[in-house]
Amino acid sequence: MKSRFLACAGALVLFFMVAALGAEQATTDNKSEAALASTRKEREPLSRRDLQALLKAGVSPRRMEVLVRQYGVSFEMTEVAEDQLRRAGATEPLLKVIRDVAPKHPAPAAPPPATLLVIDSSPVDAQVYVDDEPEGTTGPEGMLKLSRLPPGNHKIRLSAPGYADRMRNVQLSPEGSTHLVVRLESVKRQTAAALEPKPDVESAPDRGLALPVPASGRVWKSVTTGKEYRVRLERDLLHAEWINISPALAKGGAYIRSELRRAGTKWAGTSRLHLPCESVEDNKPVRNWCLLETRIEIDAITSDRITGRGESLRRFDCRVCKILETRWAKFEWVPEGQKAGGGTR
Repeated sequence: MKSRFLACAGALVLFFMVAALGAEQATTDNKSEAALASTRKEREPLSRRDLQALLKAGVSPRRMEVLVRQYGVSFEMTEVAEDQLRRAGATEPLLKVIRDVAPKHPAPAAPPPATLLVIDSSPVDAQVYVDDEPEGTTGPEGMLKLSRLPPGNHKIRLSAPGYADRMRNVQLSPEGSTHLVVRLESVKRQTAAALEPKPDVESAPDRGLALPVPASGRVWKSVTTGKEYRVRLERDLLHAEWINISPALAKGGAYIRSELRRAGTKWAGTSRLHLPCESVEDNKPVRNWCLLETRIEIDAITSDRITGRGESLRRFDCRVCKILETRWAKFEWVPEGQKAGGGTR
């Protein structure tokens, strides 16, 4: 009788202990959830750190399953995240619930339509530019294949030492191939053609418009800035590109490229510049690389002089690369090696 009484008493003690532990766990769950709710917006998905904090605070995994289904989670269930949660005390059923509600990684975007451009050049080893960006050379076989260009219109330029640059426009179609054959003209042939008797350019009726052949493909130096430009002519278009760029600026991708079109008695167009900008804002130095576009005009071109005017910057915001004020300034270019007043350096 006594032993039966002791067994019943022990069962009652164990029952009350389990009930007390259950009440303590519920209190812990409620306190932890209340602390979390005070720092989160309503209905905001739970982060990985939220789940780790609740588990380490003693919230039961079964209660966590309810919270995860109620609020969702804001992270992808990667192997690293799963390992961290398991270390914090997550059970396998809880991990399964998190996997079910976690956002899935989006499917990779479809690759762009394939295009193929085959360039065949003479001479060989010509440098190829696509939209003014170098893409490689035609190599010893005189051929270059480009398969990563997007469909659409592209400007192709080929350049080789001793030859005049040549420009071609191509239209690339999706899932199609284009074969482009480009023959560059020797500068010697152009020079020989320039020596043939011609009307005096200076006295021609359209003075200032005529561009002597030697001007195209030559290097011209600015008297005011010292910058050297390679000038190319293609029918009614004139191109000028800055070439004596310092190694430090070249490494950062600096360039100045101008394109002008005949406009009445002048050449008018724009210059695109990619240059570093430095200033002091709020007593702190600001350095930024900026892409700009300014206007440029050429009013006269002769065999030994190119004159015109261009937009120069008066005020500029380096932080946002914004032009605030400009002014027109005259410029004068002479053939490389020649001084402004004639003669050579």
